[in-house]
Amino acid sequence: MTLAQVQAVVAGFILVILSLTSVAVTVALLLPNVSKNSSSALSNHPWRSFLLGLLGGVPAIAAILLFRVPVPLIKLCGVVLGLIVLAVGTIGGAGLALRLGDQIGEISGAKTSLGSLVRGGILFSLAAMFPLIGWYIIAPISVTCALGAGIQAILPSGQSSSAPAPGLPVTQGAV
Repeated sequence: MTLAQVQAVVAGFILVILSLTSVAVTVALLLPNVSKNSSSALSNHPWRSFLLGLLGGVPAIAAILLFRVPVPLIKLCGVVLGLIVLAVGTIGGAGLALRLGDQIGEISGAKTSLGSLVRGGILFSLAAMFPLIGWYIIAPISVTCALGAGIQAILPSGQSSSAPAPGLPVTQGAV
């Protein structure tokens, strides 16, 4: 292995880390409410996130199988289904970066939430890219949890925030 090959591999790792961080931070900034819902799903229901992520793997496998069919329309359906799974997983990844950033901010006493978010994204990316442990343990578990948290974030929560609580009278104009 030449020095150029080693440098290419290192540059590839750095680019993947920067890309994962950039996507997570961008989605968290563009979709703050959905990302916060995803982050709270990871905080409040980590096992539910993991199990929903496992169930979310079924459409991902279906997308791969559909993509392998030689009929163009079915192949297009596989691509669309795969893109939907990736979009939901990206929302969950943004929530994971937000959650890690909140934890880092609490520990370090950070003053800016953007700095904490970037640190959370970098931490997530570095942990997933760590050889062997990151590739085979941390990345699969965190991607599964992120997919499940993304599913929870986009599903309706059952009760809207503008609806009054059940059993309470609705009063309009009362001071």
